[in-house]
Amino acid sequence: MKFEVVNEKLKIAACGLADLTMEQAQSFLRQWEEGASIGTLTLFYDRESGYVVLNRDNKDYKMYLDIAEGYLGASAEGREALDKEAPEGLHETIRVLKNSLIWRKADRDIYQAKKNYIDDSERITIREIIKRSGDKTGAACIAFRYGVMCGKRAERARRKKTA
Repeated sequence: MKFEVVNEKLKIAACGLADLTMEQAQSFLRQWEEGASIGTLTLFYDRESGYVVLNRDNKDYKMYLDIAEGYLGASAEGREALDKEAPEGLHETIRVLKNSLIWRKADRDIYQAKKNYIDDSERITIREIIKRSGDKTGAACIAFRYGVMCGKRAERARRKKTA
């Protein structure tokens, strides 16, 4: 899919319906009610690029661009206020924008987590956590707590060294 970057800072782009792949169009239609038309698409979040992509063929494109820029550029308090004040017809749009921020944060956190070094002894412990847990979610929670524990140990060692 090709799209035109509209706002690099807020990661907003636009494309026409003709720019969507067949898979994308079918994916959107499967999520909507029976008989919906792809022409009603206003915006979506592209996980691959991290961009909120607006349908430039939509008759209300400019309004949706203003909403996206306003919401994504607002503070947490501002977004909360916009969410409360939004008319019923915009709740789905706000939900997409809110979810795009959640995905972006998750992607940033995962990127940073992958950049942290894990030594061989920690790998062994994490493998054992996964093996003994038998539950991916439980293993992730235990591994997270283990990471916090390791971080606290490292911080204490650093403080002891400088004291």
